[in-house]
Parts: sequence; C-alpha cells; structure tokens
Amino acid sequence: MTENLTLLRSQQNQVRALVERAGLDPGQFHWTQVQEYVAFDGSDTYGVVSKLVHQPTSYYFLFTFRIHVSGRQHFSTYSPGEETRIVEQYCDSWEAQVEDVFTWLAVLRREVEAPDLWGAIAQEVVLGAGISDDADNSAFTREEQRRLDQALSDIKQYIETSQALNAYQKGVLDKGFGYLSRAKERLGRVDWFNIFVSQMVRLLIRGVVQAPFFREMMQYAGTHLSQAVNFFARLFASG
Repeated sequence: MTENLTLLRSQQNQVRALVERAGLDPGQFHWTQVQEYVAFDGSDTYGVVSKLVHQPTSYYFLFTFRIHVSGRQHFSTYSPGEETRIVEQYCDSWEAQVEDVFTWLAVLRREVEAPDLWGAIAQEVVLGAGISDDADNSAFTREEQRRLDQALSDIKQYIETSQALNAYQKGVLDKGFGYLSRAKERLGRVDWFNIFVSQMVRLLIRGVVQAPFFREMMQYAGTHLSQAVNFFARLFASG
C-alpha cells in the first residue's frame, strides 16, 4: 500500500519563508517527490513524501514519516548536518520539523559560503609548479612596472565592484595590493609571481574574496597580468 504523505501547499509556503529568512535564494531550490518505506508497525506501507533539494549542491531535506502501532510520527532526513553528512531523527510535530528545517538551512548556508581552502592551496601549488628552476627571475622593466600597476589597479577594482566589502575587508585588500605594488620594484618576476598568488589565497582565507568568486577572480587576474607582462601568460595557462 502507498500513501500520499507529501506536504500541503501552506507547509511548502512556510518552508519558502524559512529559506528567505535564512538568506538563501528560493530559486536555487527544487521540490520533488520520492517513495519511502514508512511502516514500522509490521505492515507493508510506503509513502510518497516531499523532498526539497538545493540544486547547486544537491543537499536536501526529506519530509517523511514513521508509522508505528502507536501512530504516525514526523521524521526528518537531511544533508548536511551540523557535524555529519546525513541526519535522521524523529520530530514530535510539524512545528518541531520546521525547527529542523531552519537548522538545516543554517548549516547549508554555512557550507555554501565556506571557502574552499584546500582547493585554493591546490591552485597555488599548480601555478607554482609551472615555474621551472631555470625560469627568468629578472627584474621588471620600467614599462612592465607601469603596466603591472595598471593591472593591479584593475584587479583590485574588479574585486571591489564584484563583492560588497566592509571596512575591515577593504583594509586587507588595500594593504595586500599596496604590498604587491611596492614588491614589484625590488623582486624578480618569479619571486613576485609567487608573492602575488600567496596574497590572493590570503584574501580568500581572510574572507575578503568569497569561495565561489575565487576562481573567477584568478582568471580575471591571469588575463590582466598576462597582458601586462608576457612572462605570466604561460604560468596562468599551466594552472
């Protein structure tokens, strides 16, 4: 036997309000229906239940039930959990399940916004690996320094206009790019490039650049630095 145990429209609307309250985009979520075994009373009962999926990550919340001899009880299955990949737990009521939903949304936002530090480090390693031991580490010419200043200004402006930065983040950004501008006058091109990549990863770690934006920013930086100094073109191509 199969029962329709999907959410009511009013309940789905309540969940949408929770999504907005959590600061997430409702357009990134999708409702679907799945069949679940719900009987724990000895019967052969299945239920068609509602499942909310966050499409960019495939994380989900499953609104299901457990049917016992004593009655029917709400049951939440969701991913991610606060400390585990999947959480499965009973709820005393719909109101209690709503609390589970809000907990899930808060954790989901945490995971979505968490920087991919390992990925950033891996990209730093890949870019650094493109430099051979006998690479030209000569000083920048005056013309290259001029073009580098323009490229750094463009990259910094791109970061500032692509994200909303607070005073602290702006301070970190200004300090980092000021250091890069000064360093070009005393470092060879290989040494300067390594410092540049390290500074970009530092922006990610300090929360100035958000994880979803990091790769896009590095691509933008690669284009402008390669145009300023041809030496950088093959390094970004290797990454």
